[in-house]
Amino acid sequence: MISRMIEELLYYAIRHLHLIEEDAIFYRNYLMSEFNVKAPYDGEINYKSIDEMIVPDTLVEQFMNYCINDGLNEKEAEAKVTKIFGMLSPIPSKTIETFNALYNVDKRLATDYLYDLGIKSNYIQKTKIEQNVVIPGEVDGNEIVMTINLSKPEKSNKDIKAALAKPVGDVAYPACPICITNEGCIGSAKTAPRGNLRLIPMELAGNTWYLQYSPYGYYNEHCILILKEHLPMVVKKEYLAALFEFVDLFPHYFIGANSDLPIVGGSILSHEHFQGGNYVLPLMKVKDKILLKGRRDDVVYSILDWPATCFALRGKDKKILLDEADNFVQTWKKFTFEKANIICSTSEQHSTVTSIVTKNDETYTVYLMPRNNLTSEELPGGLYHVRPELQIIKNEGIGLIEAMGLFILPARLKRQLKLVEEIVKNPSKREEIYQNYEDMKAFEHIINEMIEGKFNSIDDLLFYTGNGILHDINVFKDERYGNEALNCFLKELELCKQD
Repeated sequence: MISRMIEELLYYAIRHLHLIEEDAIFYRNYLMSEFNVKAPYDGEINYKSIDEMIVPDTLVEQFMNYCINDGLNEKEAEAKVTKIFGMLSPIPSKTIETFNALYNVDKRLATDYLYDLGIKSNYIQKTKIEQNVVIPGEVDGNEIVMTINLSKPEKSNKDIKAALAKPVGDVAYPACPICITNEGCIGSAKTAPRGNLRLIPMELAGNTWYLQYSPYGYYNEHCILILKEHLPMVVKKEYLAALFEFVDLFPHYFIGANSDLPIVGGSILSHEHFQGGNYVLPLMKVKDKILLKGRRDDVVYSILDWPATCFALRGKDKKILLDEADNFVQTWKKFTFEKANIICSTSEQHSTVTSIVTKNDETYTVYLMPRNNLTSEELPGGLYHVRPELQIIKNEGIGLIEAMGLFILPARLKRQLKLVEEIVKNPSKREEIYQNYEDMKAFEHIINEMIEGKFNSIDDLLFYTGNGILHDINVFKDERYGNEALNCFLKELELCKQD
């Protein structure tokens, strides 16, 4: 009964969405009008079960089913239910006011409030996220984590590059999926409904940024920091400065900037943004491989023990670290060593940097990973991209999260890898499965390798893929010319290996 569902939702909003009881009549009348209900429900409801709700799944499902039975398609129903939950959530100004008040008491209370609001309003769909496949493991002494994300759409590098090339005036409203104009938006053909999205503005390094959480949640409290203006991503000093200022505000979070080029960047390059969260990525746990001497005695320089060459700079003076990080970026962007296939630019820029900042007590760490998206006729996907035979597993650009050891694989793999297992166990079913699932033919070489014993299990295959990707994206290969290039780059940075 829709009238009972409305009363349950109102009580849920009072208990979990900070709805003030004095506003209940107003919102009851709004919901009754929205669903063409003539009189409010006057019977019993299960208050205890609603009090104990950690997620709103039951209510969401009830309203989704009602809307679909009432003639809406699934996308229209989702937009309507999202709008309702957004209407019952605190308005943006109230959300900001509460966040700031809690921040003045305890920084974690503020982020806990915004994160919990995202879950309770169904913006962060916690139950769906928990259904993602997560496989932690170790390769060559390094922890990596392989995940199959069931909600994130898969994008090709061509799509990412095409979106970056579109002029600002030639896009729909909102201009992209992370623009701040998504807040309260009903959605479009290209963007999901975001009536339940809430943003927190902040000033960092002379620009206005907005904090929100990712609806896909790759890890704990996965947040996104979005530049107010819809401007394409670029690696430059003022944005590096914003990373340092962010961890001053939220030292319990890391924050990172994807590189700004297709193949080696994130999935949205058309709008400047960072990613962070309350999580320790695998790269942050590794030890130093090489200690370096540099221009400053108050900065600790090192190269980490990681398949993809990554530098770490540590110190207590963020201004000095910022200068050193910017010097690293500018030096790498101009560095060429042709014998090692490192070319900084042709008719377009190829070299860029993935950067991450953390703060522990008073010490900052900035991780700097040199990246390059050069292609060739033999490797049109990129010289420093996933090797061709593994691209059926992962073909999207390798962004900062994966470069740091947490791999986000497409949802299709859950089905495809089960079918791979089925064929390996019963090879006679191969042709039948190929006929029923045409996309499985692309796994032919992987199936053969598993039958031949190269991989003992699907997990073995996935960890081989993750480790392979980290080696593939490494710009300084562990061979003669790669080592020569690294030594040359160190000289240009005025760094040398410690004895």
